[in-house]
Amino acid sequence: MLRKTILIFVLVLSISIFSTGNTATAAGKESLTVYYFHTTYRCHSCTLLEEYTREAVMKNFPAELKSGRIKFVSLNVEKDPNRHYVQDYQLSFKSVVVSVRDEKGQEQRWENLSKVWVYLRDRDTLAKYVVERVRANLKEVPRA
Repeated sequence: MLRKTILIFVLVLSISIFSTGNTATAAGKESLTVYYFHTTYRCHSCTLLEEYTREAVMKNFPAELKSGRIKFVSLNVEKDPNRHYVQDYQLSFKSVVVSVRDEKGQEQRWENLSKVWVYLRDRDTLAKYVVERVRANLKEVPRA
């Protein structure tokens, strides 16, 4: 029970620190954003997907998160001003998208991590997949 309480505390703290909902990037600073897109209704699987994805990013990229080179953002696509992401990324359901932005804040490339749902029942495989795809896209983001 104590472990679960600590995990919930860490997740809530993480949300308040890393989920700004603002995708604007400061000029002169290239970055990679890992988005978790959801709707207002969130089933248990949807909540787990966000938790596992956030955990994979936080555990494997702490320095990049601290420096702002990587961001994790969870957004409800049913709320304004987030509705445009459905069209921008051709979203048809809850999704994890990795976006690379240049020093001017312009998106250079993005990838929908479509296999996250396939791996949802295997936390370790899901984490490895997310980390692999983030690392692959991070190569496009120079170190500050």
